[in-house]
Amino acid sequence: MKLEYPLWGMIQNCATLCEPDCCGIDAYDFSPFHIASFLLRYTGCIDQVELEDIRNQLAVMEVNYGTAGAIQEGCTLIEMNWICSGHDISNLIRNIESALNRACELIAKEPTQFGH
Repeated sequence: MKLEYPLWGMIQNCATLCEPDCCGIDAYDFSPFHIASFLLRYTGCIDQVELEDIRNQLAVMEVNYGTAGAIQEGCTLIEMNWICSGHDISNLIRNIESALNRACELIAKEPTQFGH
């Protein structure tokens, strides 16, 4: 499965522990802070269209490759250097969604230096 932007950009922003070529999934830290950093990177505020695209990409990934797997259960995420089961995909999506929701909460509570 090929990950597309903006989901792939957000995931790349979370590769802070090592290089994916070296450590695979263990290279990523899906902290709300890394996700918030991605969401704020150009304008200092969340692009709602981009946020909706990310949520839709996660939903499609779950339907197609999660535990119910419409296309197949599990997949290879080449960009992340990870071969994963449907259970792995579902867990990853839950973790990302939780961190994404928390990142949005943090951003909403904290005024930026740009006054957005």
